[in-house]
Amino acid sequence: KVIGVFITGYKDKDENICLLDLKSMQKLTGLENKATEISLFFDDIEKTGAFELKTGGILKKHGLEYFTWEQLLGAFVYMIKIGEQFYLIIYLIFITVAVLGIMNTILISVFDRIRDIGTLRSIGFTKNNVTMMLFAEVSLLGLLGAVTGTAFGAGIIYYFSIYGIPIPESSRDLVNFLPATRIYPSFKLDYLLAPAIISTFVPVFSSIYPVVLMRKMKVREALGYL
Repeated sequence: KVIGVFITGYKDKDENICLLDLKSMQKLTGLENKATEISLFFDDIEKTGAFELKTGGILKKHGLEYFTWEQLLGAFVYMIKIGEQFYLIIYLIFITVAVLGIMNTILISVFDRIRDIGTLRSIGFTKNNVTMMLFAEVSLLGLLGAVTGTAFGAGIIYYFSIYGIPIPESSRDLVNFLPATRIYPSFKLDYLLAPAIISTFVPVFSSIYPVVLMRKMKVREALGYL
């Protein structure tokens, strides 16, 4: 007897699954007062592995098996790992483009001020003094840009982590494994730490080549540079 309709939000489950009470299911399968498996839901995905380590020996002693979500969804996990490697490659490409772009900007800036650098050298500044000045300037700009960019990005992620990103109706068939009509990104400070550090040190790394060229130039060449 059908007593109601329960919608999970998962399209593939709602179209192919019928929910029964435990006793009726046990009677239909001839497993009265028995169960073939038990599903455990943790408040943290990382606890699935910890639970296996703590209870693995006990379960084997009673002839039971325990499978984590990674073991049950092997193909899906493999796709996630491939996606992570793909995003890592894209991330490295972006960093390379940023390094080359910043290096070109710093190089132009150094040659625009090469006569000023020559003047400093002529009144007693050493190569190390000028180098430290340039690195200090680039580091300050990198830190300022990293803080500003991270704060702006964190604000965007935090906003969408609360209100979500709507999924258009035209794309619902492609993401039928999602239980809702919105995607909610995870907002964690750990995710912001690495980009902030990289954004701080990329300008410093980009300034190495311009600094090397500057250090090779003699004071007379710098003062006469046009």
